[in-house]
Amino acid sequence: MSLAQILESFPAELQLPIARLTEALRDEFGVRRSDFDDLKFIVRELAQAQQRTEQRVEELAQAQKRTEDRVEQLAQSVTDLAQAQKRTEGELDKFRHTFNMQIGGLGARWGLQTEEAF
Repeated sequence: MSLAQILESFPAELQLPIARLTEALRDEFGVRRSDFDDLKFIVRELAQAQQRTEQRVEELAQAQKRTEDRVEQLAQSVTDLAQAQKRTEGELDKFRHTFNMQIGGLGARWGLQTEEAF
């Protein structure tokens, strides 16, 4: 039933006040077409913002993965360097030992020859 049909069912002296009351209620509590249009626009913008956010999160996730891969490579490089340093220290210890023995032997020989010369 339409609003006009409902108003006609009231006595004539009440029809105008009820129509005004109905209009006032519609103005106060009613939802206008423009409200729906505004709401649809806002929802559309939110959906687009959500898509941009999801895309950015995906880009950040990929960047995070690249960073994690790079950190793993760096950790492996540090491990390799530590092992190389240990090998170098071992070779240096061997060299020191050999050098000391040769210098000691040379000193002993030089010392004996010097003593004989004196």
